[in-house]
Amino acid sequence: MTAPLLVSRSLALRDRVAAAIVGALEGELGVLELRRLAATFSVPPNEVDAIARRLQCGFAVAEAYHREAPWLAAALERALVQGALLFQSGLFFEAHEVLEAVWYELEEPQRTVVQGLIQIAVGMHHLGHENPRGAVSLFASGRAKLARQGPVFEGVEVSALLVGLVTWEVAAVAGRWSMTLALPPFVVRTAAGHRIGAAF
Repeated sequence: MTAPLLVSRSLALRDRVAAAIVGALEGELGVLELRRLAATFSVPPNEVDAIARRLQCGFAVAEAYHREAPWLAAALERALVQGALLFQSGLFFEAHEVLEAVWYELEEPQRTVVQGLIQIAVGMHHLGHENPRGAVSLFASGRAKLARQGPVFEGVEVSALLVGLVTWEVAAVAGRWSMTLALPPFVVRTAAGHRIGAAF
């Protein structure tokens, strides 16, 4: 992993960029809106590079999603695949947004599993934004929720994610983002047999 993909200090700009990236996963109109946003909105000069990197990753995720999984009908499976692609590209805030949108509607045990995934994504976001204490806490909470499940739950390769998270937990305790660690693998096996998130 390289440097974290930082979000804007402006919450309004952060939310607008995230909404455009998430919207691009929903279809061609969303992709067009993301293109329009990238071409027209103003960004504080000190955030141009960070926002440009986020938008570039957003386009790549939308392209991969529309190429790999446009056929997904079930809301939970769709959110998990979108969340995995966003997470594996370093768009942790957007992964959290996609997963949280479906989390509200779930019942147990899916609700707890998705909450654990959200906590790990937000922990990565916090670590990338120089909040290691928040990351440590969120990683622990997410791990506790996911550790109760089997190795694979709702298609999510839980065991692999938790194994990959260990080195990031160590980095968080040390108080720093690692430029050399691979991201924890958030991989989803779809009902159709596709394995998404692994090689993104």
